Order: sequence, then C-alpha cells, then structure tokens
Amino acid sequence: MTAMRTIGAISLPGRRTAPRQARMFVRTVLATAQPALDEETAGDIELCVDELVANAWEHTDSGRGGHILVKVAVDGRMLRTTVVDDGGARTKPCVGTDLTAEHGRGLRLVDGLAARWGVDTAGRGTAVWAEFGHAGRLGAAGRVPDGELSARPGPGLPSRGGAALF
Repeated sequence: MTAMRTIGAISLPGRRTAPRQARMFVRTVLATAQPALDEETAGDIELCVDELVANAWEHTDSGRGGHILVKVAVDGRMLRTTVVDDGGARTKPCVGTDLTAEHGRGLRLVDGLAARWGVDTAGRGTAVWAEFGHAGRLGAAGRVPDGELSARPGPGLPSRGGAALF
C-alpha cells in the first residue's frame, strides 16, 4: 500500500454542532480534492464521518470541553477518514449486537458503508478510521472487490482487518 496523503484536516470544538461541521468540511474537501468521486460514495463518506464525530462528542472527553480532529487522506486506491477524540471513553468503539437498542447503530452504519474500518490509540485519545474505495474501484455495496486490498494488521479492534494510521 502506498503512503496516505492528507487532503484535509480540521480540529472542531467538541460541541453538538461538530457532526454537521464535519459533514460540511468533508463535503468541501471531497468536492475540491476528489471531484471525480461519485455522489453516492461521497454521501456515504459524509454519513460515516458524521456518525464517528457524533460518537466522539457523545462518548468521550471531546464532548466535555475538548476537541475532535477529522482527517481525510488518499492513496492511489483508497480514501480514509480518521476521527480522533480526546479520550476518556469507558470502552473502545465497537458495533452493537442488539439491533433493537436505542444506541449503537452508528458504527453498524460505518461497518456497512466502509470497505473496512478500525480503531487505533492516538495519544490519550482514540482514532477511529474508515476506508472507502474510489476512482471506480468500488464493488457491490460500496466495498472494495475481493483481492483488491492487502491489509497489514494494526493495533486496536478493527472490524475488517487493520492498518496503521498514516
């Protein structure tokens, strides 16, 4: 895998408005740096970032006067979003198993829309990343076709393989 190149990064105050600000930021970055990206994939990426930022705001110190860092990076085949919180969560992010629960559905969305996603330690905080195929490399359901990815195992609790942060 080639090195990821950051095409946008923003630090947002950990407020209720952070998910909306993150969506607008990602929309602008994608329109500027990845204009050939199809609208459906761009919408999926925005939704995933929204969910990850909402989780950082709701479940970590980021939502208690802290900040949330959002990064967008690309290599020749993948686009990666990373949301870094200020730490303080009681548990690591994971997909909820109770489909009727009031909470825990955001990561289920990320799991369904991203080609893969994972969790890494970032200083005293947590970095949750999600990767998406782009430039015509998406298969069914927005996933990278089998055999198109070579993943290096990374730390944390990745759902579908992992890779170190860029």
